[in-house]
Amino acid sequence: MPLCEVKLNFPVVKQASIELAKALSKGVVTALGKPEAYMQVYVQSDVPLTFGGTDSPAALVQVSSIGGISSDQNKKTASFVTQTLKAQFSDLSGDRVYVLFADIAGANWAQNGKTFG
Repeated sequence: MPLCEVKLNFPVVKQASIELAKALSKGVVTALGKPEAYMQVYVQSDVPLTFGGTDSPAALVQVSSIGGISSDQNKKTASFVTQTLKAQFSDLSGDRVYVLFADIAGANWAQNGKTFG
């Protein structure tokens, strides 16, 4: 059910993308209180993306979930995501990481041809 979408405006080699996806998978489900069996993460790099009018290293992350999206959970998740990105990419400043949250109704999410609501 949870989904973490990462868009980076700089190139990243495939192995680094995989390592980032695995780290985010474990950390985001912990912050959301969800099982990792349902977690999906994808990383897109070298995306045309500006932040504050510049193309300096930046990231846009969206975390979507059926439940688990609340003020307290969002603070934990945003902190974890930002720290993880900064640790992996030394040129990326935390103030250039945006994290968006979406609480999706179960009826609007499906797996294996069936919705969750």
